[in-house]
Amino acid sequence: MSAIREPFIINQETDMLFDEQGYVIDGFISTEMVEKLKELFERINIPDSYGFGFNVGLNTAEKSMRRIMQDEITALLEKEITSRLSNKYIFTATFMNKHPENKHLLPPHQDWTYTDENRHDSVMCWIPLVDVDTHNGCMCFVPYSNKLFNYIRPFPFPFRNNPVYRFENELIGFMKQVPMKAGQMAFINHKTAHASFPNYSNKNRLAVGLSIAPKDQPLHVYCLNPVNKGETMFKYLVDRYFLVNHHHPEIAKAYSNGEEYQINYVCEEEQIYKLSDYSWDEIYDYFTKCGLHYNHENLAKAGLLNNQQSNTQKVKIKDWIHRLVNRKTDK
Repeated sequence: MSAIREPFIINQETDMLFDEQGYVIDGFISTEMVEKLKELFERINIPDSYGFGFNVGLNTAEKSMRRIMQDEITALLEKEITSRLSNKYIFTATFMNKHPENKHLLPPHQDWTYTDENRHDSVMCWIPLVDVDTHNGCMCFVPYSNKLFNYIRPFPFPFRNNPVYRFENELIGFMKQVPMKAGQMAFINHKTAHASFPNYSNKNRLAVGLSIAPKDQPLHVYCLNPVNKGETMFKYLVDRYFLVNHHHPEIAKAYSNGEEYQINYVCEEEQIYKLSDYSWDEIYDYFTKCGLHYNHENLAKAGLLNNQQSNTQKVKIKDWIHRLVNRKTDK
């Protein structure tokens, strides 16, 4: 007997849409709150972590900065966000900034597993602090991908070749670009493949990203075993400060070097890591049966058509990881 999914959003119609397509655009934070978040971003002044012009605050090397950022964003937004959700809380919070005139495309990817996803959705709430469209790097989603790509997604990625990473170029054709207004909220299942095109504008494309889970359920993360190169994975019982205490670059560096993790959380078990194996034909058939049209214009915009010249530079996930594992350690 399959587990029964618990509602994520209080409004039943909105929750059904979210569960079906893997994301939903629902509501706004106040204009005043948008301005407070912009002021916080300027005050904290988090340095660019990747060097690709796409700055995720929780990847900064300074642990104290990660803690301040997460606590202050959460304090500003938790009541306003969770009032529309069913018994949920924020467990990570970060700024996400695409720099001006940045020509890098962030390819389709998924976020990590934190909950028992058979029953409890693990979700990102993404809120742009400026109006976003196809010119400055709005969010793109692959609708219904949460149903197909339904497997555990361990740290660090993408050292094991899951279907989304394997077909990151091809999936761009199924992406739906979603323009949003400043302060508008997108709720995105962590299983949903998502991406963003470059920010061609002359201003920052600033947003916040929040991870959300049930209040009354444990949080877990899974980490590939670096000693056997991900044949198994460790399951840790964690709290809301996991990515403050152990950010992704630290985990990626240990895995890349084949070193045992220095993770200060309880490891509950070690499991075999089962990698889902879909062919592109199977994936293509699934999405077309869902009613999606394969959009070659997306491929053209990403510079992926044969003999095409494009201003877009696609960032391979493996290149991100290479930069992460060669950065300085925590200060």
